Amino acid sequence: MMTKNPLEWAVFGISLVLIALCVGVLGHEAWTRSGSPPSVTATIGQVLERPDGFAVEIIVENTGDRTAAGVHLRLAVAAGDEQAEAVVDYVPYRSTRRAWLTLRIDPRQAQGRVRVLGYEEP
Repeated sequence: MMTKNPLEWAVFGISLVLIALCVGVLGHEAWTRSGSPPSVTATIGQVLERPDGFAVEIIVENTGDRTAAGVHLRLAVAAGDEQAEAVVDYVPYRSTRRAWLTLRIDPRQAQGRVRVLGYEEP
């Protein structure tokens, strides 16, 4: 009769723990996700001055339980009626993505506002 050495038992035990943790995490996700639609918001992050204007970081957050695709953003400034738009391809549920837009006017001084115009559910 062949017996297992201590290393084989250790690997077996670690494997069982890892499998149990994976099943537990997946079960928790399935049990706690309500399936609510995407809830997408956008805020202005850092602003970097460039030779041709300003690069503006846009932080896109989805707090819903479903993924949003094709998130259309618009950044507008009050002074000069300048605006820029971008599309973020994919924002998974409960996650954050970043986009960058460029303007000729500093959005910090010109009351820049960003908003989500729309998105799709893939």
